[in-house]
Amino acid sequence: MSAVLEARYRWLLHAYPPAYRRERGDEMIGTLMEAATPDQSRPSLRESLSLAVRGLQTRAGVHRPRPAGGVMAGAIRIAVLLLLAHATAVSLARSGAVVSRWVVDRELGLATNLLHPLETVLVAAALVLVAAGRYRLGLLTALAGWVTMYTIELFAFNSSVSTDPATGTFVYTYPDNLWQSITRTFDVIGIDVTMWPLPLAVLLTLPLLRWRPTGTPRPWLWLLAVPAAIILLPTDFDATTELHPWGSVIAMIALLLWAVVDARTTIAAATLLLPPVAAPIFFYAHPHWAKEGTPASYWTWMWIFAAGAVVLLAVGTLSARRQSRI
Repeated sequence: MSAVLEARYRWLLHAYPPAYRRERGDEMIGTLMEAATPDQSRPSLRESLSLAVRGLQTRAGVHRPRPAGGVMAGAIRIAVLLLLAHATAVSLARSGAVVSRWVVDRELGLATNLLHPLETVLVAAALVLVAAGRYRLGLLTALAGWVTMYTIELFAFNSSVSTDPATGTFVYTYPDNLWQSITRTFDVIGIDVTMWPLPLAVLLTLPLLRWRPTGTPRPWLWLLAVPAAIILLPTDFDATTELHPWGSVIAMIALLLWAVVDARTTIAAATLLLPPVAAPIFFYAHPHWAKEGTPASYWTWMWIFAAGAVVLLAVGTLSARRQSRI
């Protein structure tokens, strides 16, 4: 039985990083086997959960005590990465629509639609750069992505299209009053939930220039967060998936439970709920938007997400205090 028990303990130790297992794996196995009862053939549920959680904490780098400033810097870094992953998913959906229309219908529309793929590349590059700890270059790349996004929307909202009676082709007219067009665009995108993640990421990257938390050795792995954002967070893919806003609730619950592993991620997750809160507030506070006829569920979800952000922040903060004493 001891060989079976040892094999099961070694399987559970795969929650730890390979280097950690090579260094301390035999010592941990020895301690666990000494504490086991003579007739024990499998780890207890408590042992299994403890090894899994501690292993994931080690992989996340939170298995050692950390100063409060380090926790905050790490939480802001993860918040920026989550927001950039969401922004990449948003941009990818729009780039896909442009490319699909060009390939299938041979119709590009506004010339600025060519900027959609550029925006996607810039935001995805910013995600990888911030993950690698290249905060200055990541900030500049994210800012370039935001300017590109705003330029696209500027012409999309302020241009008109007509049909040439002689040729039957579309004729696009671009705005003349640039300043009026800029303010009008700001009014329109302010009520769009999907327009908020990128500027929030740019804003939150600024303190990282001073604190400069350590980057990950494999930053490209953060691109795997983009498919999760496509599924769970609001993007133009909703027309197909129809998962939002329930997808955001699922993400909120999952990231709340993740507090037992890495409280920094739970704190950071609160920023993902800021866009669906900020957009309705902008809509309500702006004098040019009529509020009559707005569904009650619009405001209900705003309060649900606001409460969720507070819960994530509170639980994450309390868990961070406990983990700092580990």
